[in-house]
Amino acid sequence: MALACAVAAGCAQAPPPRVVPSRAAAIDTAAVLDPLVRSLVHRATVARSLRGRAEIEVAAEGWEGSAQTEAVVLAQRPDQLHLRAYAGPVTALDLVSHDGHFWAWVRDRHELWTGPVRALEHRMGIPSLGSALVRALLGDPFGPPEGARLLSIDADRAVVEWNAKDGGVARATIRRLDGVPLQMAWLRHGVTIATVRYDDYVHENEGLWPRQLSFHWNDPESSLRLAFHELQLNRDLPATSFAAPDPEGAKRVEFADPDSSARGQP
Repeated sequence: MALACAVAAGCAQAPPPRVVPSRAAAIDTAAVLDPLVRSLVHRATVARSLRGRAEIEVAAEGWEGSAQTEAVVLAQRPDQLHLRAYAGPVTALDLVSHDGHFWAWVRDRHELWTGPVRALEHRMGIPSLGSALVRALLGDPFGPPEGARLLSIDADRAVVEWNAKDGGVARATIRRLDGVPLQMAWLRHGVTIATVRYDDYVHENEGLWPRQLSFHWNDPESSLRLAFHELQLNRDLPATSFAAPDPEGAKRVEFADPDSSARGQP
């Protein structure tokens, strides 16, 4: 008891300890940012092609609900896409796009649609059926993270921003544990134009890769979700993989560019 009183008396008489901020507690922005940017750059360059089977769900403004089906997906940089959707064992839609052009065989109408990709996106109300979807599938939806800057950080997540490929800014939410992006967004003047969410990461030879992609556009309101059952990266895809469909006897329907003054657009 006497010892306790002596200690208490001594503490009461001593000056309070001086608090000195620790320099180690300060965030070294470059040390935090560099590995995150390297992870984004690696993801944007490691995959040149993708092929797989997936459940696909699409919805757009003006649709009554959403459409869901099974599909085979082939994608190759810079902008080659082949998407074949099935109704049971039968091909319902066979879509190929590259070089800004598309060809789509619509089986129930026995029509071959063709024209600029922008025209198909305008007609379907889904602005992600060409190169934007290829880039999203291959880990680079809004351009490389050049001049990236750190916006925020906590124990689990970091937010990184850079100038987007098509103007505005790209913003990635990254898991710090392994450097994988959980979400990427494209903004202009503070308004979100589109977001891509990546889920269900699994180990591939190229590193962790998502088996699920959810693409959401705000204007027009639309979404596209792909959940892969099978997925392979960097397989050699022959040129015939992206050959335009040419079903015998199909009626050819030409789509005009939505910015064109041409008449007769379907």
